[in-house]
Amino acid sequence: MISTSNSFVTLDGGSLVAAFATVPLLPDISSTTERLYRELFEVMGNRHLYRIWNYIPGINSLSGTLETYRHFNFGRWRAFEDTFGLGHEKLMPAASAVGARGDRIAILAIGGSNLPYYLENPDQIPAYHYPDEHGPLAPGFARATVVSPQGSLHGFLSGTASIIGHHSVGSGDLDLQIATTLGHISTMFARIGRIRPDLSAATASFKCYLRHPKDMERAEYLIRRHPIFAEHADILFLEADICRRELDVEIEGIFTYKR
Repeated sequence: MISTSNSFVTLDGGSLVAAFATVPLLPDISSTTERLYRELFEVMGNRHLYRIWNYIPGINSLSGTLETYRHFNFGRWRAFEDTFGLGHEKLMPAASAVGARGDRIAILAIGGSNLPYYLENPDQIPAYHYPDEHGPLAPGFARATVVSPQGSLHGFLSGTASIIGHHSVGSGDLDLQIATTLGHISTMFARIGRIRPDLSAATASFKCYLRHPKDMERAEYLIRRHPIFAEHADILFLEADICRRELDVEIEGIFTYKR
């Protein structure tokens, strides 16, 4: 069933729901983001969030003394904190945030009634624990979400980049950034495999965001050589600014295993 509520258009399948909104990104970026996320939580009702995609104009641009992305993080955090209270970090799903053209912010979310597992990468500090150098309030997302309804498995890999701990790695070095990112993806697949060991039977699709289109040939060459992508070769390459201005590549994924 398709419905509209405030800014969101919602496709409700009962146990699974998708919601989409796009609105002008007003000068008060934090307030725009907080309002949208509050509306999203209302649309989802008592269902769990699995994955959120955020497309943000001028994501690396300065608005006052902060980057647009850091204003966005402030509003997102406030919405989670005010809605869910103590321990709200544990309810933050997989997510990504990349740049977009134009002047409208877009949010796409998937959720459902089945209880998800939110997973972290032991080689990275959880994003919701990042120190103040990344903004007055931390980014709000988990590294991956896994949900397993009726014997199947759906996995959502967050936007994954060349970050170890909370520090960016390989600024100006595309090969190192891709190698570090692929290492993180391998780690997350291993963690997910503890829940469903037979992931070789899964179907998967990936998006690779590149800041510079000139990097596509080299990026595709390096990525398709990796064992994960040899098995799961559905990869879409897109031009987009990455949320950290010093990084040039980010990869996300969705995969499904059906018994």
